Amino acid sequence: MKEKLGTTGKPITVQDLIETWAPRKKYGGDNTDEEIDKYIKSVTETLGIKPDTELSKVSSKDIALAMAKIESPDSYATLINKGNEAQAVKSSAPPNTGLSTQPPTESKFITHNR
Repeated sequence: MKEKLGTTGKPITVQDLIETWAPRKKYGGDNTDEEIDKYIKSVTETLGIKPDTELSKVSSKDIALAMAKIESPDSYATLINKGNEAQAVKSSAPPNTGLSTQPPTESKFITHNR
């Protein structure tokens, strides 16, 4: 069983974030290792960082936009176009990963009281 994100005392990385919200089959999710590896590669290459980069060192806007390339390519294109960067869409088409973002049957997420 994978430890809950943020409970180990170690900094949370970009890879940790992706693997939490798009869990691998071996952790109760619907995604193959290949799919998740492609997802991580797409996000980190888009941001020009390594998978073990601490999440706190990445702008939440940048990480959300990079993840949108995989999660919602149409929304990504719209966001890029609104920023007058239409050329970026043509040169950074998302890979077809077939990812499922269904949460695992047993929650691996941190819950926050609001």
